[in-house]
Amino acid sequence: MARTAPLAAALTALTALAGCAVESIDGRFPPQERVGADAGATDLGAALDATATPISTATGTWLLFTEDRRCLFAVGDAIEAMIWSYYIVETVPTGPGRPTLTQRTRMCRQELSPLALGFLSVVPDAVPDGAPDAEFDGFLADFEPGSAYLTGTLAELWGAEGVSADEALPVDPDDPRLVDQDGDDEPAVTFPVTTPTGNELCQVFVTQRMTHALRGTVVDARRIEGTTESTTEKNVLAASSDLCASGDFVQNDAQDTFALVRIDGVDDAPDLDDDGDGTIDCDELRPALDDVIALYGLTRSEPDADTWCAD
Repeated sequence: MARTAPLAAALTALTALAGCAVESIDGRFPPQERVGADAGATDLGAALDATATPISTATGTWLLFTEDRRCLFAVGDAIEAMIWSYYIVETVPTGPGRPTLTQRTRMCRQELSPLALGFLSVVPDAVPDGAPDAEFDGFLADFEPGSAYLTGTLAELWGAEGVSADEALPVDPDDPRLVDQDGDDEPAVTFPVTTPTGNELCQVFVTQRMTHALRGTVVDARRIEGTTESTTEKNVLAASSDLCASGDFVQNDAQDTFALVRIDGVDDAPDLDDDGDGTIDCDELRPALDDVIALYGLTRSEPDADTWCAD
Protein backbone atom coordinates (compact mmCIF):
# COMPACT_ATOMS: atom_id res chain seq x y z
CA MET A 1 0.00 0.00 0.00
CA ALA A 2 1.49 3.30 -1.11
CA ARG A 3 1.72 6.39 1.08
CA THR A 4 1.95 9.86 -0.42
CA ALA A 5 4.40 12.64 0.34
CA PRO A 6 3.54 15.08 3.18
CA LEU A 7 1.11 17.90 2.46
CA ALA A 8 2.45 21.24 1.31
CA ALA A 9 2.75 23.73 4.16
CA ALA A 10 0.89 26.60 2.54
CA LEU A 11 -2.89 26.72 2.08
CA THR A 12 -4.16 28.32 -1.12
CA ALA A 13 -7.29 30.37 -1.68
CA LEU A 14 -10.17 28.05 -2.49
CA THR A 15 -13.55 28.61 -4.09
CA ALA A 16 -16.71 26.52 -4.03
CA LEU A 17 -18.08 25.04 -7.22
CA ALA A 18 -21.43 25.88 -8.77
CA GLY A 19 -24.61 24.39 -7.29
CA CYS A 20 -27.53 22.64 -8.90
CA ALA A 21 -30.88 21.15 -7.93
CA VAL A 22 -30.94 17.59 -6.60
CA GLU A 23 -33.57 14.92 -7.13
CA SER A 24 -35.19 13.49 -3.98
CA ILE A 25 -35.06 9.69 -3.73
CA ASP A 26 -37.10 7.37 -1.50
CA GLY A 27 -35.83 4.45 0.55
CA ARG A 28 -32.38 4.45 2.10
CA PHE A 29 -31.58 7.76 0.40
CA PRO A 30 -33.09 10.46 2.66
CA PRO A 31 -34.33 13.68 1.00
CA GLN A 32 -31.62 16.33 0.93
CA GLU A 33 -31.02 19.71 -0.63
CA ARG A 34 -27.85 20.59 -2.47
CA VAL A 35 -26.61 23.91 -1.11
CA GLY A 36 -24.73 26.32 -3.33
CA ALA A 37 -24.97 29.39 -5.51
CA ASP A 38 -25.94 29.97 -9.10
CA ALA A 39 -23.62 28.58 -11.75
CA GLY A 40 -21.84 31.88 -12.19
CA ALA A 41 -20.89 32.36 -8.55
CA THR A 42 -17.22 32.83 -7.81
CA ASP A 43 -17.33 34.40 -4.32
CA LEU A 44 -17.04 31.78 -1.59
CA GLY A 45 -19.32 33.60 0.80
CA ALA A 46 -22.04 33.91 -1.81
CA ALA A 47 -21.70 30.26 -2.79
CA LEU A 48 -22.46 28.89 0.69
CA ASP A 49 -25.89 28.54 2.26
CA ALA A 50 -26.01 30.26 5.65
CA THR A 51 -28.21 27.42 6.96
CA ALA A 52 -25.80 24.65 5.89
CA THR A 53 -24.85 22.37 8.76
CA PRO A 54 -21.23 21.59 9.66
CA ILE A 55 -19.65 18.15 9.44
CA SER A 56 -20.13 16.33 12.74
CA THR A 57 -17.10 14.09 12.22
CA ALA A 58 -14.70 13.45 9.36
CA THR A 59 -14.38 9.81 10.42
CA GLY A 60 -16.31 7.48 8.15
CA THR A 61 -16.88 6.45 4.54
CA TRP A 62 -17.15 8.84 1.62
CA LEU A 63 -17.49 8.61 -2.15
CA LEU A 64 -14.85 10.55 -4.08
CA PHE A 65 -15.97 11.55 -7.59
CA THR A 66 -13.32 13.10 -9.85
CA GLU A 67 -13.69 14.59 -13.33
CA ASP A 68 -10.53 14.93 -15.43
CA ARG A 69 -10.52 16.69 -18.80
CA ARG A 70 -7.97 15.70 -21.44
CA CYS A 71 -7.50 16.01 -25.19
CA LEU A 72 -7.26 12.96 -27.42
CA PHE A 73 -5.61 13.25 -30.82
CA ALA A 74 -6.26 10.15 -32.91
CA VAL A 75 -8.11 9.44 -36.15
CA GLY A 76 -9.97 12.54 -37.36
CA ASP A 77 -10.41 15.71 -35.34
CA ALA A 78 -9.21 16.10 -31.77
CA ILE A 79 -11.78 15.38 -29.07
CA GLU A 80 -11.96 16.32 -25.42
CA ALA A 81 -11.82 13.11 -23.40
CA MET A 82 -13.54 13.16 -20.02
CA ILE A 83 -12.41 10.71 -17.32
CA TRP A 84 -14.86 10.11 -14.47
CA SER A 85 -13.59 8.09 -11.50
CA TYR A 86 -15.44 6.86 -8.40
CA TYR A 87 -13.56 5.91 -5.22
CA ILE A 88 -14.57 4.69 -1.78
CA VAL A 89 -12.61 6.69 0.81
CA GLU A 90 -12.28 5.62 4.45
CA THR A 91 -11.24 8.66 6.50
CA VAL A 92 -9.85 8.83 10.05
CA PRO A 93 -8.11 11.71 11.87
CA THR A 94 -4.46 11.10 12.68
CA GLY A 95 -5.20 11.94 16.34
CA PRO A 96 -7.90 13.47 18.59
CA GLY A 97 -8.58 17.08 17.66
CA ARG A 98 -6.03 17.11 14.84
CA PRO A 99 -6.92 18.57 11.42
CA THR A 100 -4.80 16.00 9.55
CA LEU A 101 -6.47 12.91 8.12
CA THR A 102 -5.49 9.47 6.92
CA GLN A 103 -7.56 8.47 3.89
CA ARG A 104 -7.58 4.90 2.63
CA THR A 105 -9.12 4.59 -0.80
CA ARG A 106 -10.18 2.11 -3.46
CA MET A 107 -11.40 2.94 -6.96
CA CYS A 108 -14.63 1.14 -7.81
CA ARG A 109 -15.37 2.44 -11.30
CA GLN A 110 -13.97 4.59 -14.09
CA GLU A 111 -15.92 5.86 -17.11
CA LEU A 112 -14.70 7.59 -20.27
CA SER A 113 -16.61 9.92 -22.57
CA PRO A 114 -17.23 8.75 -26.18
CA LEU A 115 -14.43 8.66 -28.72
CA ALA A 116 -14.71 9.75 -32.36
CA LEU A 117 -17.81 8.40 -34.17
CA GLY A 118 -19.40 7.63 -30.82
CA PHE A 119 -17.11 4.69 -30.11
CA LEU A 120 -16.63 3.91 -26.41
CA SER A 121 -13.48 2.92 -24.55
CA VAL A 122 -14.65 0.71 -21.67
CA VAL A 123 -12.86 0.26 -18.34
CA PRO A 124 -14.11 -3.10 -16.99
CA ASP A 125 -14.67 -3.25 -13.23
CA ALA A 126 -12.03 -6.01 -13.12
CA VAL A 127 -9.39 -3.31 -13.75
CA PRO A 128 -9.88 -1.26 -10.55
CA ASP A 129 -10.73 -4.47 -8.66
CA GLY A 130 -7.23 -5.74 -9.43
CA ALA A 131 -5.47 -2.61 -8.14
CA PRO A 132 -4.22 -2.37 -4.54
CA ASP A 133 -5.78 0.03 -2.05
CA ALA A 134 -4.01 3.38 -1.74
CA GLU A 135 -3.50 5.72 1.20
CA PHE A 136 -3.07 9.49 1.09
CA ASP A 137 -2.97 12.32 3.61
CA GLY A 138 -5.62 14.99 4.01
CA PHE A 139 -6.06 18.26 5.90
CA LEU A 140 -9.43 19.62 7.05
CA ALA A 141 -9.11 23.05 8.65
CA ASP A 142 -12.51 22.92 10.36
CA PHE A 143 -15.94 21.28 10.07
CA GLU A 144 -17.83 24.49 9.26
CA PRO A 145 -19.03 25.22 5.70
CA GLY A 146 -16.36 27.16 3.84
CA SER A 147 -13.47 25.49 5.69
CA ALA A 148 -10.46 24.46 3.62
CA TYR A 149 -9.75 20.86 2.65
CA LEU A 150 -6.65 19.68 0.80
CA THR A 151 -4.72 16.48 0.33
CA GLY A 152 -1.46 14.95 -0.67
CA THR A 153 -1.28 13.01 -3.91
CA LEU A 154 -3.52 10.04 -4.60
CA ALA A 155 -1.75 7.84 -7.17
CA GLU A 156 -3.36 5.04 -9.19
CA LEU A 157 -0.98 2.76 -11.16
CA TRP A 158 -2.51 0.19 -13.49
CA GLY A 159 -0.85 -2.75 -15.21
CA ALA A 160 2.56 -2.53 -13.53
CA GLU A 161 4.26 -2.64 -10.15
CA GLY A 162 7.60 -1.49 -8.80
CA VAL A 163 7.49 1.69 -10.91
CA SER A 164 8.36 4.81 -8.92
CA ALA A 165 6.46 8.06 -9.34
CA ASP A 166 9.31 9.64 -11.34
CA GLU A 167 9.86 6.65 -13.65
CA ALA A 168 8.32 6.33 -17.09
CA LEU A 169 5.64 3.68 -17.51
CA PRO A 170 6.69 0.41 -19.17
CA VAL A 171 6.24 0.33 -22.94
CA ASP A 172 7.65 -3.13 -23.71
CA PRO A 173 5.08 -5.99 -23.50
CA ASP A 174 7.88 -8.18 -22.10
CA ASP A 175 8.83 -5.77 -19.28
CA PRO A 176 8.99 -7.86 -16.07
CA ARG A 177 7.29 -5.08 -14.10
CA LEU A 178 4.02 -5.65 -15.97
CA VAL A 179 1.22 -7.45 -14.14
CA ASP A 180 -1.98 -8.99 -15.49
CA GLN A 181 -4.05 -6.75 -13.25
CA ASP A 182 -7.49 -7.74 -14.56
CA GLY A 183 -6.73 -11.47 -14.78
CA ASP A 184 -7.55 -11.92 -18.48
CA ASP A 185 -4.19 -13.49 -19.47
CA GLU A 186 -3.25 -10.36 -21.43
CA PRO A 187 -0.48 -7.90 -20.52
CA ALA A 188 -1.24 -5.08 -18.06
CA VAL A 189 -4.92 -3.97 -18.33
CA THR A 190 -7.35 -4.42 -21.20
CA PHE A 191 -9.74 -1.74 -22.45
CA PRO A 192 -12.34 -2.93 -25.00
CA VAL A 193 -13.46 -0.39 -27.60
CA THR A 194 -17.11 -0.76 -28.60
CA THR A 195 -19.69 0.75 -30.91
CA PRO A 196 -22.37 2.99 -29.34
CA THR A 197 -24.63 -0.10 -29.22
CA GLY A 198 -22.06 -2.14 -27.29
CA ASN A 199 -20.54 -4.32 -30.02
CA GLU A 200 -16.83 -4.82 -29.42
CA LEU A 201 -14.54 -3.51 -32.15
CA CYS A 202 -11.10 -4.20 -30.69
CA GLN A 203 -9.05 -4.27 -27.52
CA VAL A 204 -6.12 -2.21 -26.31
CA PHE A 205 -3.59 -3.32 -23.68
CA VAL A 206 -2.16 -0.46 -21.65
CA THR A 207 -0.31 0.71 -18.58
CA GLN A 208 -1.79 3.80 -16.96
CA ARG A 209 -0.99 6.15 -14.08
CA MET A 210 -3.29 8.84 -12.69
CA THR A 211 -2.66 11.25 -9.83
CA HIS A 212 -4.93 13.63 -7.95
CA ALA A 213 -4.21 16.31 -5.35
CA LEU A 214 -7.45 17.79 -4.03
CA ARG A 215 -8.07 21.43 -3.07
CA GLY A 216 -11.57 22.24 -1.89
CA THR A 217 -13.97 23.49 0.77
CA VAL A 218 -16.66 22.10 3.03
CA VAL A 219 -20.10 22.74 1.48
CA ASP A 220 -22.19 21.13 4.19
CA ALA A 221 -22.22 18.15 6.54
CA ARG A 222 -22.30 15.65 3.68
CA ARG A 223 -20.22 17.29 0.96
CA ILE A 224 -16.76 18.71 0.23
CA GLU A 225 -15.90 19.87 -3.29
CA GLY A 226 -13.33 21.77 -5.28
CA THR A 227 -10.59 21.35 -7.86
CA THR A 228 -7.79 18.88 -8.43
CA GLU A 229 -4.25 19.02 -9.70
CA SER A 230 -4.25 15.87 -11.81
CA THR A 231 -2.10 13.99 -14.29
CA THR A 232 -2.89 11.13 -16.65
CA GLU A 233 -0.29 8.96 -18.38
CA LYS A 234 -1.14 6.03 -20.66
CA ASN A 235 1.13 3.76 -22.70
CA VAL A 236 -0.26 1.37 -25.31
CA LEU A 237 1.60 -1.94 -25.15
CA ALA A 238 -0.36 -3.67 -27.90
CA ALA A 239 -3.75 -3.61 -29.59
CA SER A 240 -5.89 -5.97 -31.62
CA SER A 241 -6.21 -3.36 -34.40
CA ASP A 242 -4.74 -0.02 -35.43
CA LEU A 243 -7.97 1.70 -34.37
CA CYS A 244 -7.28 0.86 -30.73
CA ALA A 245 -3.57 1.56 -30.96
CA SER A 246 -3.94 5.22 -31.90
CA GLY A 247 -4.41 8.23 -29.65
CA ASP A 248 -3.14 9.32 -26.26
CA PHE A 249 -4.30 11.59 -23.46
CA VAL A 250 -2.87 15.13 -23.51
CA GLN A 251 -3.27 17.60 -20.65
CA ASN A 252 -5.33 20.69 -21.43
CA ASP A 253 -6.11 23.91 -19.54
CA ALA A 254 -9.62 22.96 -18.42
CA GLN A 255 -10.04 22.65 -14.66
CA ASP A 256 -10.29 19.17 -13.17
CA THR A 257 -12.79 18.89 -10.30
CA PHE A 258 -13.92 16.63 -7.46
CA ALA A 259 -16.75 16.07 -5.00
CA LEU A 260 -16.41 14.10 -1.76
CA VAL A 261 -19.81 13.00 -0.40
CA ARG A 262 -20.84 10.86 2.59
CA ILE A 263 -22.27 7.37 2.00
CA ASP A 264 -22.17 5.92 5.55
CA GLY A 265 -25.43 7.21 7.08
CA VAL A 266 -23.72 9.89 9.18
CA ASP A 267 -25.29 13.38 9.13
CA ASP A 268 -28.38 12.05 7.30
CA ALA A 269 -26.29 10.72 4.41
CA PRO A 270 -27.36 7.54 2.58
CA ASP A 271 -26.01 4.37 4.17
CA LEU A 272 -24.65 1.88 1.63
CA ASP A 273 -23.54 -0.70 4.20
CA ASP A 274 -26.13 -3.23 3.01
CA ASP A 275 -24.80 -6.22 4.94
CA GLY A 276 -24.26 -4.27 8.18
CA ASP A 277 -20.65 -5.35 8.63
CA GLY A 278 -19.42 -1.79 9.30
CA THR A 279 -17.66 -1.35 5.95
CA ILE A 280 -18.75 -0.38 2.44
CA ASP A 281 -17.15 -2.11 -0.53
CA CYS A 282 -17.41 -1.75 -4.31
CA ASP A 283 -20.04 -4.50 -4.53
CA GLU A 284 -22.29 -2.35 -2.34
CA LEU A 285 -21.47 0.95 -4.06
CA ARG A 286 -21.85 -0.05 -7.70
CA PRO A 287 -25.57 -0.99 -7.64
CA ALA A 288 -26.34 2.25 -5.77
CA LEU A 289 -24.05 4.53 -7.80
CA ASP A 290 -26.72 6.01 -10.08
CA ASP A 291 -28.91 6.82 -7.06
CA VAL A 292 -25.99 8.47 -5.23
CA ILE A 293 -25.13 10.52 -8.33
CA ALA A 294 -28.74 11.72 -8.60
CA LEU A 295 -29.09 12.40 -4.89
CA TYR A 296 -25.99 14.59 -4.69
CA GLY A 297 -26.35 16.14 -8.13
CA LEU A 298 -22.93 14.94 -9.28
CA THR A 299 -22.67 16.21 -12.84
CA ARG A 300 -20.54 15.08 -15.74
CA SER A 301 -19.45 17.99 -17.94
CA GLU A 302 -19.95 17.90 -21.69
CA PRO A 303 -16.73 17.62 -23.73
CA ASP A 304 -15.74 20.89 -25.40
CA ALA A 305 -12.96 20.23 -27.89
CA ASP A 306 -13.45 23.58 -29.65
CA THR A 307 -12.45 25.43 -26.47
CA TRP A 308 -9.86 23.13 -24.94
CA CYS A 309 -8.40 21.04 -27.77
CA ALA A 310 -8.11 23.45 -30.68
CA ASP A 311 -4.75 23.54 -32.48
